[in-house]
Amino acid sequence: TDERAYALVRATGHPTPDATITTTLSLDYLGYHALFSPVFLSFDQQRLHSQSLSLNYEMRWQQTFSNQNVMIAGFEFQENFIQDVARDDLVDPTMSTSTDTSSDYVSPFAQFDWRLGHGFWLSTGARFDSDSTGEQRLTPRFGLIWNASPSTDLKLLYGQAFRVPNVSEQAAAEGLPGPHPDLKPETNESWELVADHRFGPVWKADIDFYYTKS
Repeated sequence: TDERAYALVRATGHPTPDATITTTLSLDYLGYHALFSPVFLSFDQQRLHSQSLSLNYEMRWQQTFSNQNVMIAGFEFQENFIQDVARDDLVDPTMSTSTDTSSDYVSPFAQFDWRLGHGFWLSTGARFDSDSTGEQRLTPRFGLIWNASPSTDLKLLYGQAFRVPNVSEQAAAEGLPGPHPDLKPETNESWELVADHRFGPVWKADIDFYYTKS
């Protein structure tokens, strides 16, 4: 059984005609309960249950300059108040595991979109993730966009992403005999080539080529 409750509040303002500030506050609850019966004889029947409660906040500032260049800067913050994961072994209770913890992270970010002329735009950006586990990582991204015609755009995009293993992955994965506290953070990089074309005011088509590596 999966449960989720989610509440979000967003506010947007324009302190100047060329600037937009957006703040978002959300509260997210997740719950999971299951009875797991492995097909392998070496594993016992288990009852799995977990719950999490997190507060998320984001502030974003977007500024457009007279030469049409655009700057975006801001930060995200998440406080995980509850991160409970338990696995009850119904045959051998001594093999049961449980984890009850909390965590948080903060991630400032910035992006700048440069108008190069002749229909070309260059988008550059970076994000710095700092987790309460002590893990930190700076991940870049860039994009080259060509407005080949009023109805056709070509985009070459590159980006990196960083993720720390969550409590469920570290504590009690389904069907595995014990906790996995030594899981390492994951960084992946991706490339994307996009072509889109507008066929008049009604129809639009796009083609995407995507490659990612973790």
